[in-house]
Amino acid sequence: MIPEKCPKCGEETETGARFCGNCGQALAAEPADIASEPVVAPLEAPASIVAAPVSEAPAPAAVPAYALPDPIAEKRSSKATSALVLSIMAIPAVLLPYISLVLAIVAIVLAKQIRPELKSKGVTTATIIIAIFAILLVVAVSIYGFLTVSTAP
Repeated sequence: MIPEKCPKCGEETETGARFCGNCGQALAAEPADIASEPVVAPLEAPASIVAAPVSEAPAPAAVPAYALPDPIAEKRSSKATSALVLSIMAIPAVLLPYISLVLAIVAIVLAKQIRPELKSKGVTTATIIIAIFAILLVVAVSIYGFLTVSTAP
């Protein structure tokens, strides 16, 4: 269907519309509608009420690329944070040595995978240091447990 034009203002209107959306002019109705509904001419506003022409709003300033969030960097950052949390969880899990070792090793592997992609290496460095500390703590607790069990009377 071809859009119709308003006979008064020339604005394109939706097909089947009864009034112009721009000026309110009654549009030609279909023959069946003409007999059933009277057409009323649109009211013209008095000159004292007519609003001033609306000026176009200024275009928004372009946002520089460095100011936009980088979803890939956020994903990398969340992986680095996850690795840090795993390494921290490995410390209290020392009482369960196998769980602590698994947490520490997974944290180290994850940190090593994500490290080349990050600008700042601080979180991954802290992750690796904490995970190594957890592994050393597991070894120390295991040695202490072995020595106390073997020297018991």
